[in-house]
Amino acid sequence: MATTTVPAPEAPRIRGDIQALRALAVLLVVAYHFWPEGPVRGGYVGVDVFFVISGFLITSHLVRSMEAGTFSFRAFWSRRARRLLPVAIVVIGVVVVATPVLAPQTMWRETALQAVASSLYVQNIALTLSSVDYLAEDGVATPLQHYWSLSLEEQFYILWPILLVGAVVLGRRAGRPRKAVVVAIVVVAAISFVASIGLTGVFPGAAYFVPVTRAWEFAVGAAVFLLTSRYGLHRRLRLVLLASGTVLVIVPAFVYDAQTSFPGAAALVPVLGAGAMIAAAYNQGAVGAILNARPLRAIGDASYSLYLWHWPIAVFAFIAIRSADAALPQPLVAAILFGIAIPVSILSKKYVEDAAMPGGSPSRLRVAPKALVVLPGATVVVVLAASSLLYADHGLRAELSAERAAALAADDGCLGAGVELRDDCGPQPLVAPAVLAEDDLPPVYSEGCQAGPREERLISCSWGRPSPVRVALVGDSHAASWFPALERAAAEQGWQLVTFLKSSCRWSTYQDSGGPIEHASCVSWNDQLSRELVTGDFDAIVTGYYSRPLAVQDLEAVATGFAEAWAPVPDDTHIIAMVDTPQISDESVLCLFGSLADPASCESEPVGLNTSTDVLRRAVASTPSSTVVDLSSAFLDDGDARTVAGGLVVWRDAHHFTASFSRTLSPVLESAISEATG
Repeated sequence: MATTTVPAPEAPRIRGDIQALRALAVLLVVAYHFWPEGPVRGGYVGVDVFFVISGFLITSHLVRSMEAGTFSFRAFWSRRARRLLPVAIVVIGVVVVATPVLAPQTMWRETALQAVASSLYVQNIALTLSSVDYLAEDGVATPLQHYWSLSLEEQFYILWPILLVGAVVLGRRAGRPRKAVVVAIVVVAAISFVASIGLTGVFPGAAYFVPVTRAWEFAVGAAVFLLTSRYGLHRRLRLVLLASGTVLVIVPAFVYDAQTSFPGAAALVPVLGAGAMIAAAYNQGAVGAILNARPLRAIGDASYSLYLWHWPIAVFAFIAIRSADAALPQPLVAAILFGIAIPVSILSKKYVEDAAMPGGSPSRLRVAPKALVVLPGATVVVVLAASSLLYADHGLRAELSAERAAALAADDGCLGAGVELRDDCGPQPLVAPAVLAEDDLPPVYSEGCQAGPREERLISCSWGRPSPVRVALVGDSHAASWFPALERAAAEQGWQLVTFLKSSCRWSTYQDSGGPIEHASCVSWNDQLSRELVTGDFDAIVTGYYSRPLAVQDLEAVATGFAEAWAPVPDDTHIIAMVDTPQISDESVLCLFGSLADPASCESEPVGLNTSTDVLRRAVASTPSSTVVDLSSAFLDDGDARTVAGGLVVWRDAHHFTASFSRTLSPVLESAISEATG
């Protein structure tokens, strides 16, 4: 998952140690993005560092202005907009213009939608909705994905002053306004931290983006201000805080990785580290000289622009490298990207950020009236540009979809898998490019016939007229991938097809995927399924499952789980177990959906071979009237996993093949079922 954050530009009174902390955080995150397989695989903790900094600075401003009686919601929010919006809008605008030129069409729609979400500061909410959508997995990162954190910060800037003003108003009635603020911050921190731990364990994708799981990080920064503004710290203690805090920030950046459950409890380490470094406020001696060094200060000053620019630069650069199939060393790529991003950010700081603020102090902080017109107007222009990109993408997709439909209707048996099943097929032109593959799903999804990972309800859908021959399709999303082939065979043979499908849940008594909610729902679903299949009077049951997550030690347990689930099925019902297909690598996914390369050139060594075959053969050996069907050869080309076959893109993501390609497998699947059922 690509991650970043957008810190606010420096406060009016610039602390050298905070600028150094900003520089450290930005360098960690940028290094993580520029060199994904490098040593800083936990560099995303820089996100949390910036949230703590924001909590500290904004709370200090709010509390002091409220105590002085000068606080104004309008002035505060206007100042935030004046500081944050100009460069944010410029970057979004550049990305929208550059995307149709530098990125494949597979990225246009999502980039345009994220441009709108980013302009309206709801990008984190948009990504939350996407992250919990099972069908949205394995997506290619867009150039604006990093705006989630700017959206979250803006939401913080809206809600935090309301919370503190409310606390002060209530506190003044009791004569203890500061105490009321402390209580409010502690309550927010406690609730948010508990929510962060709980949601990270249950909804990890959503937990990463929602404000409720991040508010405690801002609250830690706020608490640091309240403590340090009241209590002085000895110089030695401040030095200890600085040293220990630095360790707590840096170590997770090298120890954490994409597998770390985050934010949750793991975020506590860098958050406390950042809080300790801010509390230290250490600027003395040699340490202070290092913290205030000109290069570090320059990066800290430009950190906001660097965050905004670095990710689009990386995304477009990676697209170009993949498109050219260039095998460049990652350290070299990272060095080149740093060499581009830092100067661009410094120029952006000078000519966009600073130019948006009138010169001089304190007049720099005055909001010119014209900004209230220019900034919303610029936002509208960017949204319209993104809408135009979305409209262009929609038109091209419609045109390509019509061409694909015509080709499928005129198929003489040589499209897709058919090119390997017949001897008289020549090379087929590409009739369904990668941009259509993303949405090329079996109709079981649009018809509401696929239960979600957390649904217990057994959904049964019938396809075709009542028939003496009844065939059931049972299993997870990999089983659903066989639906177009099976539906076509059923229509041609006059069978009635009935589906029982649930994402992330195999037809088995052994379940090992998902969290506790998914596990419980899958067990319940299997209990209902067993009763339905025993009484359903089916001639054949076709089943499939996702095999890639299985560890070697799980194979026997999974095989036994299949055999136990299949045992109650009547002997006159034949079970046809589909071997899970070979899948494409992550590199092939990026080539297919995140580059301008020819889709056929994205082939690579297959992933997930043999495991499924071994498991199913063990289960079939102890189950009467059962057969293993292996169509792996249709997905392989001289040992490599195909990305294009017979003019059709084979995959819609890393491990689900397209409905169009599935349909062309119908003759083989029909033959296997006919042979099994006699």
